[in-house]
Amino acid sequence: MVTNSPIQANRSDRPPHIASNSTGVDVLAIGRLLLPEFMDYEGSVFLGSQFTKDSFARWMSVLGNMKAVESTINHVHVHDIIDYDNKISGHDVRLVANLL
Repeated sequence: MVTNSPIQANRSDRPPHIASNSTGVDVLAIGRLLLPEFMDYEGSVFLGSQFTKDSFARWMSVLGNMKAVESTINHVHVHDIIDYDNKISGHDVRLVANLL
């Protein structure tokens, strides 16, 4: 079958499909990284995965400043998100960090 579609014409040039290299859990985790849930609390915005009322109260008692608490709770290291082992290079971890 001959086609003028650039998608079909270049199938061999495409990278492998995500499904052949990832599980559903991987796709969900990537989705959470790229499209995180946010929590609005007392006029500040927090990453939903990082926020609890208890941690907010503890940090507020230590820092006493809403902006500092927001920054502290929202601070995430890429190494905490990605299982940094021999499967991914330091260069690729930095690429992910820049993407986020």
